[in-house]
Amino acid sequence: MRTYMTKSFLMISIIIIIKLAVPGSLLSVENDLEDKQITGAVEAKLWIDEGVSSHLIDVETEDGVVTLSGSVDNILSKDRSVDIASSVKGVTFVIDEMEVMDTGRADNEIRNDVINALMFDPATDSFELNVEVEDGTVILSGVVESYAEKTLSATVAKGVKGVRDIENNITVDYKTDRADEEIKSDIEQQINYDVLIEEPINVQVSDGHVELKGTIGSMYEKNAVEDNAWVSGVKSVDTDGLEINWWMQDEAWLKDKYEKMQESDTKNAVELALYNNPRTYLMPIDVELSENVVTLRGVVNNLKAKRVAEDVAEDVEGVWRVKNHIRVRTKRDLTDSGIRDSILSALKRDPYVSRHNINVSVKNEKAYLKGSVDSYFEKDRAEEVTSGVLGVADISNNLSVSYDYSIFSKSDWEIKEDVESQLFWSPFVDSDDIDVSVENGIATLSGSVSNVFEFKSAIKNAKDGGARKVVEDLYIEYGPGLKDVGYELQER
Repeated sequence: MRTYMTKSFLMISIIIIIKLAVPGSLLSVENDLEDKQITGAVEAKLWIDEGVSSHLIDVETEDGVVTLSGSVDNILSKDRSVDIASSVKGVTFVIDEMEVMDTGRADNEIRNDVINALMFDPATDSFELNVEVEDGTVILSGVVESYAEKTLSATVAKGVKGVRDIENNITVDYKTDRADEEIKSDIEQQINYDVLIEEPINVQVSDGHVELKGTIGSMYEKNAVEDNAWVSGVKSVDTDGLEINWWMQDEAWLKDKYEKMQESDTKNAVELALYNNPRTYLMPIDVELSENVVTLRGVVNNLKAKRVAEDVAEDVEGVWRVKNHIRVRTKRDLTDSGIRDSILSALKRDPYVSRHNINVSVKNEKAYLKGSVDSYFEKDRAEEVTSGVLGVADISNNLSVSYDYSIFSKSDWEIKEDVESQLFWSPFVDSDDIDVSVENGIATLSGSVSNVFEFKSAIKNAKDGGARKVVEDLYIEYGPGLKDVGYELQER
């Protein structure tokens, strides 16, 4: 049985060591973060996350380049570990040397499950793809109409238990050629309105080939810039011109950006983001924007599209709140019993929750999940998998979490140290502007943040630091204010 108390103790120790190892001089632009401190920060974040096999992963850092080695039990955990390492301040690149363990599943079983996963996913069911599997490596080939569809196909395949690697040989064949200036305009709009990107990026396009230049604050942000560049018509993206300096933030550019931001531009940015996402592509979603509040309306044929649309809108700069009034209207020839069977198959394919005995019932296209899982991550994962099943219009997630998280209880001093460490190592938060106090396990954050995204990131950092509740006294400079509102994040 996994010893959670040991993991908790090690996690606390790692974070405290990191905190004590960061003298004030490191907060100036004259100093780089030390590799050992970056290693400790990555290890701490991996230990916190319930979706990775952190106890089997080794971390080394040299000149800001992090190497992850060891083993994980599924390919989604592998990708997640890389993303977590990329989100640590000071990381300039992540080398992935992790091995996905062999589950013992036969290649033909994996192939059949991948085919079914692609066939029954509402966004990939129409793709004409060929699937082969060799020693757990899935080889995808065929033709799709966008880079986003190519990427999504691989993501769906990775959600099958036993997949150890992906060889994505899918070809992108755009229906029409687009002018370079049109491509450049779309990329610039997506980059400028992505909440993750806080520096100006120079975009050049020649015959569909994109070159990006600029200075950004994190590896995670660099990946976001590249993702935004893959709009319709793009043949390749060169990010060699993007330099990472963790201390850099162009305050003057940000101020000018926010002051010039118009609601009409924000609305267009939401619509463009929905168009470029393969799960909401060509969906009849209407976007309304009033005083920075987005209201989404329309009809989609699956629940996941509705949820993704909300996430996409929230990630657009200038959006303070999203009201999701999208309706789900599935295929009427599907029966409740048929939907239930599809959900059970999807859950059994998933590498995270397949080992659990999850009871499923469906009534009037609403799925009810019951049973027990080991973590809140697995509870959320089961709901996410279910939302992607065609025919599901709504979900009631009644799964219970069997593990007693009370053993993670820490003193107020420990929580304060850990929350401050989380804030410091986050590339999305300026920890200098936030003060932390803790009483009876309740963390209070006071000070200011730039935007709604930084506000939410700071609250998540406090939760990751072990706060039982989070009360904010933060002023959002380019947002709805909210100071003294007293937002509380309840214990799950």
